[in-house]
Amino acid sequence: SIVNRVLTDRGRLLISVPAYRWLWSGADEYAGHYRRYTVQDLNKMLGNAGFQLIYHSYFFKCLVPPVLLCRVLPYRLGSRKKSADVEINKSDYIAKKGLRQYILSLLLRAEIRTLQRTYIPYGTSLLAIAEKTREGLR
Repeated sequence: SIVNRVLTDRGRLLISVPAYRWLWSGADEYAGHYRRYTVQDLNKMLGNAGFQLIYHSYFFKCLVPPVLLCRVLPYRLGSRKKSADVEINKSDYIAKKGLRQYILSLLLRAEIRTLQRTYIPYGTSLLAIAEKTREGLR
């Protein structure tokens, strides 16, 4: 891979990907995602590309319930247009000032502190650090 070729020996790759196939919705299509990953999926993909997974954790755990209720369920039930519902999805990506944004900011700051100390077992995204392996050095 291109990344493998430009990294130095034992170079590290930091990657963040959307997590869990069951969280797939039209928002993923709009964001240009091709799939959602589990740790096992990402580990296999990185291994095939000449990397060894050395750290991983899920994050954005506080977003699982709202994503499930506001994106996934409507998507699965057909009450929202799929990827064609661009206008609604665009508004989802705009940070709005107010109580909701303030609460979300507090939750995410707390999650960052947790992530610095320990593994988070679930979330809407997956964070990984991988190191270039000997096989990847070729």
